[in-house]
Amino acid sequence: MDKMSIQSFTNLTSMLKELFGFVSIDQFLPVEGGFVTNNFSFSCGPNRYFLKQFGTASTERIHNITIAQSSFFNEGIPVIMPILNRHEETTFFFEGTWWGVFPFIDGDTCSSKELTTGHATQLGNMLGNIHKIGLTCNKEDAQPIILWNKSIFVSEKLALEYVYEREANKRDVETTAIQNLHLQKNFILNNPNSVAELRPENDCLIHGDFTHNNVFFTHDGRVQSVYDLDKTCVAPRGYEVARSILITCFDHGWDEKSFKLSDAFLRSYLAICPMSFEEFSHGFNIYVTHFMHTTWLEKKVILYKSKRHEPFIYSSHVRLTHLLSDYGTLAKRLYPKII
Repeated sequence: MDKMSIQSFTNLTSMLKELFGFVSIDQFLPVEGGFVTNNFSFSCGPNRYFLKQFGTASTERIHNITIAQSSFFNEGIPVIMPILNRHEETTFFFEGTWWGVFPFIDGDTCSSKELTTGHATQLGNMLGNIHKIGLTCNKEDAQPIILWNKSIFVSEKLALEYVYEREANKRDVETTAIQNLHLQKNFILNNPNSVAELRPENDCLIHGDFTHNNVFFTHDGRVQSVYDLDKTCVAPRGYEVARSILITCFDHGWDEKSFKLSDAFLRSYLAICPMSFEEFSHGFNIYVTHFMHTTWLEKKVILYKSKRHEPFIYSSHVRLTHLLSDYGTLAKRLYPKII
């Protein structure tokens, strides 16, 4: 078991049996891929299940996520829905965090390097449909997006540099993480935008983390299932469009293929959910500015020595380098010339 004691495993197994009526639980195994939490698969007889650990201890936040899942699912988005326990609840609390049990979906995944324009078209189409619902649904129970805070970034950057400087054996990945923080600081110095100055219009319930990493595809490249709404919130939809494109289409590199993927993604999105260049550009600026203030990835590598986060330090370095050089013109370059 990954980061769980034998006693924790025993207690968790007992809780699953009590809450969901599982007679026996077999093949309890860690599932790779979660960047923040630990997830597992297990079997009960012929049926296989996915056990998800949510990255929050907040009951209110879990309620937000649950409402968003249902809002999208009820309008036809293929969100993987949790299984109800004997209390008719979708989540349960165990060792300081919330957990949920889901059916195990045996769908195709696709790395950034493996993506085709067909995949990008399908992803843009799905995000467009998600936002069509998100613009008109009831947002009363949704949490507004929490954006950057310059003071927090400065404090965390200094703390991480302090730890790094006192490392006896500095690893390459930690050095790259520190370089990333310096690149972020350079952007912030040259673009000292406050949240108030950019005036985000929080008008859309968004998925929050819609990328190729959080969908399953069918064998012929269509989006089969959508999952991981842990970051759902009410935000400018242009923010999520920019975030989805920059992560999905550019994390493998910054080349001609990346721009072709981006073009296919955005054209497909706009065909479903039109957006002016001004709105896209505004959302792009909000996402990039927010991204430049984040330090969670560097903390994972420098403070917690997380192996599974190391590859993302390098892809983040590529993104940072190109955003610094292309920031002024990139939104215009990404937005389709003829729609």
